[in-house]
Formats: sequence, C-alpha cells, structure tokens
Amino acid sequence: MVGYVFSWNEKRGWGFIRGQDDTDYFAHYKEILGMIGFRKLIPDDEVEFSVIPSGNPKNSAKAVKIRRCQ
Repeated sequence: MVGYVFSWNEKRGWGFIRGQDDTDYFAHYKEILGMIGFRKLIPDDEVEFSVIPSGNPKNSAKAVKIRRCQ
C-alpha cells in the first residue's frame, strides 16, 4: 500500500501513516527499511508499506519503505 507520514515522534521512534484508503496505520522505527543507524520518518514523506492486522485500535505498518521525501 502507498501512503504518507502525517505524524512522527522522533524521540519515541513511532508515528502514523495515512494509507491511500484513508486509514491511519501505526508505524514503528524498527519497520523502516533501507536505513542504517537511527531510522526515522518525516511528515509528508511518501511511503510504501504492508499492513499487520492488530488488536489495537490502529493496524500497524510493516516493511515501510520511503518512496519520496518532501
């Protein structure tokens, strides 16, 4: 799925991605691909990701790949 980062807490290492289906997905820094060292997302980054169904109110993003930085 494709979406964009709309919220990211750099200090905590997590945030939210809004998918092309207008659903919000929880994203954790451990799921960001292709970065060495400290991994982070920046609001408005366009990303590609898979979805992990979760028992939490939000589903989680898995294998997050940055497609284009704003």
